[in-house]
Amino acid sequence: MSFLKKIYSWRNLIPNFLIRLIPYYIRKKISNIFNPYYFVYTDLQKLPEIKIRSKFNLDHQFKLIEKFELSKKQNSLMTCPDLIKLLHTKFNSDDKFSFLDFGGAKIDFFLDLRQNFKNVEYYFFNLKEKTSYYKILKDKFNYQNLNIIENMNEVFNKDFNFVNFGSSIQYFDNYEIILKNICDNNKLVLFSGQTLFSSNKEKLKKHLIVKQIKGIKDENYCYFFNKKFFFDIFFEKNFKLIFQRENLTDKINFKNFEKIVENIEFTDFFFTKN
Repeated sequence: MSFLKKIYSWRNLIPNFLIRLIPYYIRKKISNIFNPYYFVYTDLQKLPEIKIRSKFNLDHQFKLIEKFELSKKQNSLMTCPDLIKLLHTKFNSDDKFSFLDFGGAKIDFFLDLRQNFKNVEYYFFNLKEKTSYYKILKDKFNYQNLNIIENMNEVFNKDFNFVNFGSSIQYFDNYEIILKNICDNNKLVLFSGQTLFSSNKEKLKKHLIVKQIKGIKDENYCYFFNKKFFFDIFFEKNFKLIFQRENLTDKINFKNFEKIVENIEFTDFFFTKN
């Protein structure tokens, strides 16, 4: 561990058994004091291949199902917590429609979606590890309207009535290909929990790659997108922007990017094809 990491890791100053006694929200505030930044800039041109340990493992999915059975509502957090409400503005509860969850991770969203829209066909696409969890859940609970997509070409070759990118596209190195194919076949596309910026620098005309720090033992890399470039992909395919709004699920400190890019924002946005 580097000297700087030792400084920023307040956990090294406190025994583990004491840390576990501190409520999570207090631990989070303490961490923000020692290291206020969630992302740091890199000069990388390509996303590194790093295996991330997902906390949404099979046991966690079973617990989400148990909680849903008790409360009859979604208990896990989402980057778009009002997604069901938004869908009600587009579809009636008995409408038949297809929903692609690109990068979905929490089974209780599917359960809540099915509870609100009895004829929905839910399509799930994610990394192989998460796909394997959903296969087990589908078989164990006989989820007939849970459709698992294992190949990206299946995403490209099918029309969906609604496509949801819940803070996921920034982790795909081939994001440009994905977006252009999504634009060809679909009419309603929602993004949530995305970081956009403005810049006239040639090397930042599309994106920049940042290191995402979730703690010393867990790090990842993702894209921040140049807003003009990203939006133009949709505008050139005859989409219009229904809304853009600040994402309120997390307050991210971007002060360390102020001299690198302009107008940086953590945001949600929704496109529809004319």
